[in-house]
Amino acid sequence: MKLNVIIPFRGYKLSKQRLRESIDDQRVNDVIYKVFLNTKKIVGQINTLRSFILTADEDIEKDNSNTIIDDGNSLNHAIENAVNTIDSDIFFLIMADLPGLNDGTLNKILTVHQIHRYVIAPTDDGGTALAILPRILFREKLFGKNSASKIIERADSMNIPVAIINIKELNKDLDDLEDWNYWKRQTTGLFE
Repeated sequence: MKLNVIIPFRGYKLSKQRLRESIDDQRVNDVIYKVFLNTKKIVGQINTLRSFILTADEDIEKDNSNTIIDDGNSLNHAIENAVNTIDSDIFFLIMADLPGLNDGTLNKILTVHQIHRYVIAPTDDGGTALAILPRILFREKLFGKNSASKIIERADSMNIPVAIINIKELNKDLDDLEDWNYWKRQTTGLFE
C-alpha cells in the first residue's frame, strides 16, 4: 500500500507574504514554483508514495490529476479537508517551501518511518518541514507558528510516539528574506 503524501502549495496569491515584503512578486512566484516542482518531482520518483497537491491555485489545479482544492481559509483548514478527502489512517505532509529537499533527505525520512511509524522534521524556526503522522493529528489544527512543538506535545499527550529527525537540508524553509538569502547562497539554478 502506498503512503499518501500531501504537498500544500497555497498558490501565488496566498503564499509567502513575509517574503513578498522584501522581494518583488514575480521573483517570489518563480522561485516558489521551482521549489514546488522540485518537491513534486522528488516525491514522484518514489513508487511507494502517492502524491496529492493541495492548492488554491487554478493553474496548478489543472496540471495535476490528484489535486485537492484549498479554499483559502487557512493551512490547517485545507489540511483537514485533504485528510478527510483521502481514505487513509496515516499521511505524509511535505511542505512545498523546502529548497533543501532532495532524494537523500526524503529517503532518510522514509528509513526512519520504517523503524518508527510516525516522524517529524522540524525547521529551525519551530515550523514543520515534513511529517508522517496519523489522521487524528492532522485534524488538530496544529500547523503554523511553532507547529513542530505543538505536534510533538499533542502526540505525546495522546501516547502517539513520534520520531523527531533533524536533517540539515530541511532545517530551513523559505519564508522570509533571511531564508531567501541563505538559500540563494546554498543552491544553484533556483534563484536565476
